[in-house]
Amino acid sequence: MENTVLDNVEESNDSSSVPFILRGKFFKVVSKIEGKVEAKCVSCKKIVKGSLDSTGNFHRHLKEHDGLEDQFKREKKTDGEQRGNKRKLRLSDGKINPVTRRTLGRRVSQLYDEMIDDMKEKYAKVPYFAVTLDAWSTKGNKRGFLGSTLHWIDEHTLERMSDCLSCRRFPGSHTYDKIAKLLNHILDVYNIKMEKVLKGTCDNGTNFLKAFYAYSAKDEEEEEDQVEEEDESIGDDVNDITMECLEQVLVCEKKNEAVFKITNKSIVTPVVTRWNSLYDSISCLLSLESDLSSAFLAAKCVALTAPEIQFLQEYKQCTQPIAQALDRLQGEKGNINNGCGSYYGCVMPTLIRVQEALTNINHRTPDLCEKLPSILLEHFNRRFEKYLSFSSDHEDAIIAAVSHPYFKLRWVPENKIFSTKDIFINVVVKHVMKKKSSTSPNITPSTQSVSLENQLSPKSADDQFFDFVPFRASGEKMTLIDEVKSECERFLSSAESNLSMLHQFSHVKEIFIKFNTPLPSSGPVERIFNFGQMILDPKRQRISDKNFEMSLLLKLNT
Repeated sequence: MENTVLDNVEESNDSSSVPFILRGKFFKVVSKIEGKVEAKCVSCKKIVKGSLDSTGNFHRHLKEHDGLEDQFKREKKTDGEQRGNKRKLRLSDGKINPVTRRTLGRRVSQLYDEMIDDMKEKYAKVPYFAVTLDAWSTKGNKRGFLGSTLHWIDEHTLERMSDCLSCRRFPGSHTYDKIAKLLNHILDVYNIKMEKVLKGTCDNGTNFLKAFYAYSAKDEEEEEDQVEEEDESIGDDVNDITMECLEQVLVCEKKNEAVFKITNKSIVTPVVTRWNSLYDSISCLLSLESDLSSAFLAAKCVALTAPEIQFLQEYKQCTQPIAQALDRLQGEKGNINNGCGSYYGCVMPTLIRVQEALTNINHRTPDLCEKLPSILLEHFNRRFEKYLSFSSDHEDAIIAAVSHPYFKLRWVPENKIFSTKDIFINVVVKHVMKKKSSTSPNITPSTQSVSLENQLSPKSADDQFFDFVPFRASGEKMTLIDEVKSECERFLSSAESNLSMLHQFSHVKEIFIKFNTPLPSSGPVERIFNFGQMILDPKRQRISDKNFEMSLLLKLNT
């Protein structure tokens, strides 16, 4: 039996296995035998017996001395803080002092405040914004949140910029008035004026729609979750038939693993909230080709017959235009080097292209899916009737597409080219004249004969010396309106299609930035909820709403 006598008080104080009360300040350990301890009281020299696991006898003895127990509590708290501050993590490249929970909380709050200040300063220089908005509830609907993102186009690089504005706790019923009130409060936090927000993108929830209709700055403001919220009733019967064939393999995890062993591919599982996920799942199955039958047998399912495989192939061909359009419009980034990008100007050309593709498929009449193309086309035309008819209600979508260098007028039907071109030129002229009248209210278009480009851009020494007034071929002076129309003509006739060409057409560039700022989809705000689920994991369910929002915004915006 081991018998250890601790006569040295300093050695006892340094022992991490000895409780604080036995470290020499109040009791000196005399002997320790298999956890049993005898210690001498420093005040009365009495020997008290106890154990390392239970120090109740020592605490009761301290109560016999006036004020000694309170002194013990104070010194124990001080010792704990000092030992916590001295604790170090030893790494291969040095030492790091870990911070306490309280210090970490203060630093997160400080970083959050600095981020908000930087965002306010950045937003003050931006002329136009667009927001996306959606509601989210945690697992079990225990807590509801309202997420919002902010988007704009950098006037120098023409890249789409985005920030996460909030993921604010949203208690109670999600009514339209509460949504509008909370959105206004969020914008006020960042000093964003409502007139700067051109459009809001959300899903087709009636509460969100009513919030935008009732509280928008303009009557024509409306939600624009274009093709993403396509009528989900399209082809429901076909979806049910298809899922009966596939649900055995797609849903069961064990069967999915069996398929992976055969094909070395994971099967994409369709989800209810994404209409095109079924298309992606069927495409994944059909990509297995010769391994398709063996994969079903490995999953202990009845293999698909030749007509069933043909049905899946026709279903994929019929739904491909809409599925591809959904994927294209759900993007968030857009810049000079990625073609058309994810701008609002992509909406109208995409709708026209989908309509043409569905019409061609309907003319071919598939064998097993003969009714599906006509159903898709009928619902599609009904859902986007005003867009496809070039209604004035959606003139902003037309201008956004024409001002995009990648599209211009090449997507417009032949019978609407001239009217669309006139609409575009008139909008540019009105924008320039409005801007000019706000800076020079006494100057009218009829009297304006000085070059607009010379006034809006700095002149070089040569330009200042050779400052001639431009003339038409007939000798008549060019007016401000003539110059703007000429710029529009040169832009539309240019063969360039990259966004960088807009730097050559200053007025068209302003129109592009203004009308292409909105997003065609509310996908960005839904993606922030994925990060929210990472933060609100089962071990962090007690995190406060404020700390959750600060952590999420710091992760997404820095």
